[in-house]
Amino acid sequence: MPMNPTQLGADIRDALGFSSKPVSAQLAGMAANIVTHEKTGVVSFAPGGVTGTAPPSGGPLTLGAANGGIVLLVPSALEALFTTTFGGSTSQTNGMAIAMSTHFQTALAAFATGGITGACANTPTSPGPLVGAGANGTLSGLDGSALASAVATAIGQASPSSQLSDMCDVIVNHIMDNGAVTLPPASVVGVCSAGGGPVTLGAATGGLIL
Repeated sequence: MPMNPTQLGADIRDALGFSSKPVSAQLAGMAANIVTHEKTGVVSFAPGGVTGTAPPSGGPLTLGAANGGIVLLVPSALEALFTTTFGGSTSQTNGMAIAMSTHFQTALAAFATGGITGACANTPTSPGPLVGAGANGTLSGLDGSALASAVATAIGQASPSSQLSDMCDVIVNHIMDNGAVTLPPASVVGVCSAGGGPVTLGAATGGLIL
């Protein structure tokens, strides 16, 4: 299912040890900020990151997949959201926002076989362009311990508390379990070989996180 700020807020509350209490306005706001920020991420795959098999003479791509996609975010945007949620800008809220956004950008995007579709315009004797899209991509590679250490440093803690570690685990797991990547139509490109075979220089830009 898509990322859900309500569920994330409840999970953060539980991780902080307040499961018997309602989700506070600040926790709800922080969860919403994180989901909103993650959805501003732009995903791209460098040439070679998109693979698949071209038919002998034009037509649908088969076995389309992608690996090693990167996520680009603007950390200052999460700073601004936290400033509103927490009623002002402090070194701790700013540091936490920067640490979180920076870590979120270490995620890797991927599409399983069949997740990349498209059309090839090759012929038996000439290569041709691939134009395609992607659906149901995933995110991986985030690490709760690494995020907790980064946040602890940013807010002036010598090491992460157990609550901070649990909270960061919840956040990264929510993103990886629920964040879905999509590549809009015509965002996937590449070269379909003459006579068919493996696609070369397969790449993508402008991917979205849902």
